[in-house]
Amino acid sequence: MPTTAGLVDENEETVEDVEMDAVYMAPEQLTDNMVTLSSQPKSKWQTLMNLATIKKRNMPEKPAQVPELAPFFLPTTVSVEHQFDFGTSDAANIPTDPTSSKLISVSSESQLARILYNAHTTRVYAPVFEYLKTLNPSAIDVEIRSLPVDDQLKALKAFVCATTCQLKSKRDFELAQAYLHVFIAVFTDIIKANARELEPLLAELRNELKAQWDTVDNLIRYSACMIEFMRTK
Repeated sequence: MPTTAGLVDENEETVEDVEMDAVYMAPEQLTDNMVTLSSQPKSKWQTLMNLATIKKRNMPEKPAQVPELAPFFLPTTVSVEHQFDFGTSDAANIPTDPTSSKLISVSSESQLARILYNAHTTRVYAPVFEYLKTLNPSAIDVEIRSLPVDDQLKALKAFVCATTCQLKSKRDFELAQAYLHVFIAVFTDIIKANARELEPLLAELRNELKAQWDTVDNLIRYSACMIEFMRTK
């Protein structure tokens, strides 16, 4: 249709329309050399690090009391007089077949342990953190505490390698710190008892953690100095 600028095709979008429709999506990491925080809520990793304190605070002051009267759903005997049948119990329904207990023990392996085993074999540790980011703080705590401890410490070694790899990628810096905090708090005694075996992996983790933290610490100090300079100028 005609305008002051001349004829404009109705099917042709103007520059303003294109600019308004375009939505800028920020990348997860601007450069490979930049330490990047995750997009997870701040309360998530803070809750994870203080989960023990939160659970202790939310514990009831008094334990649950057993009701004095018998519940109405107790089984009764088939007789003229109304009597409760205390001979039957749920324990009688539990199978005694040893094969069933084996199946239960195999299926009790956590999802995190299976992902760690696969990552340790393929040397691709990104799925470990991708899985943990989908869980809530309580589920993350349970998954880490449920890691199996065998003679070879395969799950613990894989978790240390996954954390080191995540720090090297310079992504999800605060999540790596929170997960490592829970891991060390849970397995402190095992790490001390097997320090010689875990020393190479822990040394690499310590060096990478120190390098990344020094970078973040220098940026924080630089920003604080600039803010103080601008405030007092």
